[in-house]
Amino acid sequence: MTQSTKNSNRLGIFLFVLLLFVASGATGLIYQVVWTRKLGLLFGTTASAVSTVLAIFFGGLGLGSLIGGRVADGLKRPLLWYGVAEILIGIWATIFIIAVDAGEDVVISLLPAEESGRGAAIALRALMAAVFLAVPVSLMGATLPLLARFATTDMAVRGRRVSLLYSINTVGAVSGALIAGFYLLPAMGYTLSTYTAAVANVLVGIGAIIAGRKPSEIVPEKTVESSGKTFPAPLVVAAFAVSGFCAIALEVVWTRMLVLLFSGTTYAYSTMLAAVLTGIAIGSALLAPFADRFKSPGLWFGVVLTLNGAACIVMLGLFDALPGWFTSWSMNVRDDWAGTVRIQFIIAFMAILPPTILFGAGFPLVLRAATSAADRLGTNVGVLYSANTFAGVAGAVCGG
Repeated sequence: MTQSTKNSNRLGIFLFVLLLFVASGATGLIYQVVWTRKLGLLFGTTASAVSTVLAIFFGGLGLGSLIGGRVADGLKRPLLWYGVAEILIGIWATIFIIAVDAGEDVVISLLPAEESGRGAAIALRALMAAVFLAVPVSLMGATLPLLARFATTDMAVRGRRVSLLYSINTVGAVSGALIAGFYLLPAMGYTLSTYTAAVANVLVGIGAIIAGRKPSEIVPEKTVESSGKTFPAPLVVAAFAVSGFCAIALEVVWTRMLVLLFSGTTYAYSTMLAAVLTGIAIGSALLAPFADRFKSPGLWFGVVLTLNGAACIVMLGLFDALPGWFTSWSMNVRDDWAGTVRIQFIIAFMAILPPTILFGAGFPLVLRAATSAADRLGTNVGVLYSANTFAGVAGAVCGG
């Protein structure tokens, strides 16, 4: 087989993997919306449910990426094991939707009868949520390092390849958030929505296992990077963690603020997720083609963070005006539900999209700044992703 044929086959498999990762991102957000709404019924307060699910979700993602990254570097067939993880995610999500009501009965039986037991009730429900969700979200966290290890056969283009995986997965997540909030939950309910996503996970897993039968070898980068102007990796990782804290805290805050516009919290939450993820996907995709050309990616990551902070402050001022805009713009579509929803989307996206684009733009830069060794690519990606998501746990709690 000629080298050009091998490269063509690798490209075909990579494109197929991108399609799989789109579907994977969609199922992950379907689960997140379903779990948030389901646990919202059990918690009795949406703010507690959102904070708890986000904390567990991102805590599990961080743990999974940390462990998955270390494991990925020692695997010859990372794509095959990615497929196994996707199948297990679907199976466990099915177990959750079947067993969550029984788990709530157990929690109720353990609660004190006094009103003073409200704190204990929240703690027990949070523990129940952690038991149910820790495994699937940890497996979700492991998927990016596994695919990064598979896809980056040439270290010289690691920024482009891994950022493309990240952005394409986020595009899928946008679709999942919208499908779950505006179609699956209203039309099919929690159980059938979960079954639909679980079937998709299993199909993705089977496709990855079939495509990942051959070993994957990383080719070390041929050129030596100049590190004179690049900030030390620990500082870049710390900055990325702060970025994750801010992003998730803002998700909670933005959800509560968008309730002023939407008649139901499901729509507010789904719209917030769609806007945040759309911005992240756009930002990552815009920077991905150029990430490997930056000589000082750490420096430029700092520039992006600075602009991001400024954008958050500027856009925050718009939220006061949103209800007035909605009232004015919806005068002509009072009896048109679809038209009303479109106006809500436009207004919400105007307020959230600019800072989230900058959140996404930072990922290709931080990835390039903090990864170098070919035999530690999975570990480095896992450390980056886990730092960002562990900080997101704190952001979810503080935001709530």
